[in-house]
Amino acid sequence: MVNSLSDTQKKTAVIADEALAEIRFAGEAQPKVGQPEGIPFDQLNAKQSELLKKLVGVYADAVPEQTAQSRRDLIETNGWSNVHFAWAGALKPGVGHYYRIRGKEFLIEFVNTQADASGNPANHIHCVWRDLTGDFDLPIE
Repeated sequence: MVNSLSDTQKKTAVIADEALAEIRFAGEAQPKVGQPEGIPFDQLNAKQSELLKKLVGVYADAVPEQTAQSRRDLIETNGWSNVHFAWAGALKPGVGHYYRIRGKEFLIEFVNTQADASGNPANHIHCVWRDLTGDFDLPIE
């Protein structure tokens, strides 16, 4: 996704030169996110928009169909215009990188900065879908 962006778009999408070491809010029952960062969906061209929709779909659909449909409906109801894509870290494979996709009521994070058991750098992924209306049906504090 990040390499499909123009240099101008990358200035908005890339939020840090170095990848985060871990997903934010790890171990917290509910993330406390600020304003969305990165490039808004509306600033993507048609090919990039389709790519971002497919990427979000990978996360939205990684659950039983009823929950997946609820996620898809939520995104459509809130509008793709509320979705932002942010990147941090390297722009080439095999080097630490991180991305975040933020919608009005969801947060996706992907971090690949840890080495695997054989010592290959950036070969151990953590990723998460967070429901900003209350993960695990927990009320927002």
